Amino acid sequence: MVPQVTYNVSNKCSELYEDLSQIGYLKLICTIEQFNPHQSHAFSYFAIPYIRVKYSFRRINMNMN
Repeated sequence: MVPQVTYNVSNKCSELYEDLSQIGYLKLICTIEQFNPHQSHAFSYFAIPYIRVKYSFRRINMNMN
C-alpha cells in the first residue's frame, strides 16, 4: 500500500522516493492506531488518504518539529 502511494506521489514532486516512503510508513503506523475495525469500511479505504503526502517535504518537516 505505502510503496504504491509513494510511487504516485514521487512522480509529482522532486523529493526522493526513500524520504517519501519513510513518511508514508510513519503515517501508516498512525493510521493503524486510528482505525476502527468495527466500521464497515476496509482498512485500505481508510488508510490511503492518510498515507498520501499532500504537502511539500519542507512543510512536513516543519510540522514534525
